[in-house]
Amino acid sequence: MNYTSINTQAIPEVIYDIKNTHVYLLESKTAVRYDDELDFVTINKTKLSESLSIRFKYTLGSLNFLFEEVSQKIQDINEKNKLQDQIVNLFESLQRELGVIQSENHVERLIDFLNKEKLKIKTRIPNYL
Repeated sequence: MNYTSINTQAIPEVIYDIKNTHVYLLESKTAVRYDDELDFVTINKTKLSESLSIRFKYTLGSLNFLFEEVSQKIQDINEKNKLQDQIVNLFESLQRELGVIQSENHVERLIDFLNKEKLKIKTRIPNYL
């Protein structure tokens, strides 16, 4: 069975970006903002601690890197589309959750969920770092 849920033209060129201290996911501005030095993260009105800010930024960056790795290392187009779709779906889920975050606890659970899903995808990439 061929997997064709993603039309490669529908995948944004940039799935994670920072512009003027605002975080963009899938080319859409989110409720996430960095301070001027890009050290601390604020989601809605919840300012994250330094360590949680680091974890959050690392998780977004590693998901972005994972997307690039899938694009470069997976030769089978059906498998590549499946994995890219999973990563895009994670970013879409993240976008929805960001709108309702009201505590650091919520952010910690979200990061844990994203990391578990990321591990599942990583195991399907040959020769992943």
